Formats: sequence, C-alpha cells, structure tokens
Amino acid sequence: MASDVESFSKRVHGVMGQSKNKLRVLGVIAAPEFDEVAWNEARKIGLMAINLRQLFGAFALETLCEFESLFKGITGNPNLGEDSDVEHLVQSLALLKTNPLFNELRGLAMEALGGLVLRAENYENVHLALDVPFKKDQTRDVDVLGSRRSYAEWRIIECKAHSSTKRLDPSEVKKFYTETVPAFISWANKKHVPVQKCSAEVWTTGKIDGDCHEALAELKLNEVITPRLVDGKTIRDELPGHIKKRCLMLLNAVSQDLVRV
Repeated sequence: MASDVESFSKRVHGVMGQSKNKLRVLGVIAAPEFDEVAWNEARKIGLMAINLRQLFGAFALETLCEFESLFKGITGNPNLGEDSDVEHLVQSLALLKTNPLFNELRGLAMEALGGLVLRAENYENVHLALDVPFKKDQTRDVDVLGSRRSYAEWRIIECKAHSSTKRLDPSEVKKFYTETVPAFISWANKKHVPVQKCSAEVWTTGKIDGDCHEALAELKLNEVITPRLVDGKTIRDELPGHIKKRCLMLLNAVSQDLVRV
C-alpha cells in the first residue's frame, strides 16, 4: 500500500538525514505485490520496488507460506502435521526445481525434517531457525534444536540440504563446531540453566568424506558436546517408524538436484 511506501521513505530519509528530495542512496522495497498507487509512489521517490510474485512466481511464495504453516505445526502442535500436508509440499518442490527459491525451499524442508524427528523422539521446546548471539553485531543460526531434562540436555542439528552427489565441506564442519555450537551453548547457559549435555549434529543429504571426520577430530570441543556427522543413509535408517513416511518424502525432495535452465 502507498502508506507502507511513504513510511519506508521517511525511515530512510531519517537515517540518511536527507530532505524529501529524491534519495541519494538506493532504497529497495519488496512485497508480494503492489497496488498501482504504491507502485507509482515508490517510483516517484526513487525506490527500487520489487514485486516478489513477479520475481519468484506466486506458486513459490505460496509454497513458502505452506512451509511456515508446517513449521508452526512442528514446533507447537503434537500432531506433527499430516502425511498429506507434507506430500503436497513435496509435490510443490518438484515443480519448483528451476525456481531461484528452490535451494531456500529445500533448506526449509531439511529443517522441517529435523524438527519432526526431534518432536517424535520426545524433545521439548523444539525450535527451527533460531538466531543466537555470536560476536558483536553478529549472530549464528541454529537450524533445529530441542531440549530435555528442563533445559539441561540439548540436541541441535545443522542441516545441509545438498544434492545426493555433493560432498560436505570440512569448512562447514569446522564453522558449526567452533562458532555455532559455542554460541548456542553460551546463549542457553544465560537464558536457561547450565548445559550439561549437548548433542551437536551435522545432517547432510549429500556425501561425507574422510576429510570431514578428520577436521572434526582435530577440534578441541567443550566436554559437554557430543559431535556427530550424519549422512542421508543414516538419517533414513534412524527415522522413527510412525513418521517415517512423511520424513522420507521430505528427505527425497531435499536430495534432488537443482535444474538449471
């Protein structure tokens, strides 16, 4: 709406200390769609207006919204969603393999898979995509987490939604265990009670070579951390039986290759 455009323009001008003339910076405003008045207002004051429906397609944005609903179900609803809901999402992913949002969407599918598994294994306080403080003005994203024993025991999962042939990079392993995991433990210690046990896992639908295990073995980790690198086959083998169907659907969707056109 035009009021949203005007509000954004005022904030930009306030930060830059400029008058109401055309901006000397490139302001960008994005929305699923703009009405005609809002679009014209954005162009008049020099904003780059991005129509997300035109850029990514309405179907891709609708799929993002469906993932949001699934996330809410995983973190707040013990029913964990229905097989039919997951099946519909997987079918949508298959139709979006040429879309620029495909990698983002399959990353969401991988996080949903991890959340389903933690809920099925009776973890509490399950969250997906939680930002925790790292260094000044920096954060680290914890893809999946859940707790037991009144926050004393945690399980956190780093999700690498790779194609089935892509190899996990040792640098990804190092970053998770030297940055994300310590940042999470520091956050949990301050927010809840001291962490007594933290199972920290890297899940990938790709391949794990020996150099990743070597990189992990070289790290000096906090004694409360139990590290684990988990490939697609192991994920499949360890899926809880009562949610196995929906998890396999998600896992297969995640490991498919992006089609480039």
